[in-house]
Amino acid sequence: MSIFNLFQNRYKKPAYSIYQRLVEQARSPWFYETLKIEDSIKGRFELILIHAFLALHRLKKHKKLGQNLFDLLFYDLDRSIRELGVGDLSVGKKIKSFAELFYARIECYEKGLDDFDFLKQSFVSFFEKAALDSLKLDDLALYMTRQVEILTKISDTDLIKGEIDFEDLLKDLSKIA
Repeated sequence: MSIFNLFQNRYKKPAYSIYQRLVEQARSPWFYETLKIEDSIKGRFELILIHAFLALHRLKKHKKLGQNLFDLLFYDLDRSIRELGVGDLSVGKKIKSFAELFYARIECYEKGLDDFDFLKQSFVSFFEKAALDSLKLDDLALYMTRQVEILTKISDTDLIKGEIDFEDLLKDLSKIA
């Protein structure tokens, strides 16, 4: 073992694995086809934040891994907005704005886990108003609360390895009602 390996961050790889899985889940066509979330940058952003919240909620006892996941989320947001053509001078301001949006969502989603109606109302605040008529708020709130339960069943050992899986509840939410 070289001396440089002593300083390597052992949480980067598991955080990357968790991040890949949450992005994959957020891209599921079910959210766009069944729940009618707009398949747009805004809609995808909201779903990534929902899944990042779910993962970070589960990682509360694993602060270093959670911090690495958080850092990776914002690194990827930085990369993405640069790819969209945002100039270097504006990137910092955009990232700060995204962080404020995420913290607001974390606060609402935490409270919403104890209050189903509040969780549904949070979505009204965060999703595009034009999409709300067809957006299935009950199903999205049910999906989130059920995923919290599912994620608590993942062992700490598996989490530290970056092994996280969202249960495939996407086909039939009636089985969890």
